[in-house]
Amino acid sequence: MTLILSTILTILSSFSNTASCDDNINNFSAYQVLQEYGFPIGLLPKGATKYDPNRDTGDFKVFQIRNGHTLKYQPTLTAVISKGRFRNMKGVSVRVLFFWFNVVEVVRVSDDQL
Repeated sequence: MTLILSTILTILSSFSNTASCDDNINNFSAYQVLQEYGFPIGLLPKGATKYDPNRDTGDFKVFQIRNGHTLKYQPTLTAVISKGRFRNMKGVSVRVLFFWFNVVEVVRVSDDQL
């Protein structure tokens, strides 16, 4: 399980430049929330059209996500977000070799631990 999570984090960090905050204000806002919680903007693919964060509970929904080559997104991604952590994720899968696995949690390790 640790190997899978490490692989997922490596894949996600490699996408850190795939999303641009300059596209429009809606995209910028979703990506800005990720940065506030210590995640790279590449955690979400370019083109997320709307987001719905609940800062009281940490619930975070992103809508109209397009699929990537290694990551597969449902039209809606839901999760509980906190500093450096997404938990209870639904709506994203990662391909490892020939198999697809649901991503249920993402934890950002500090740069010192890399």
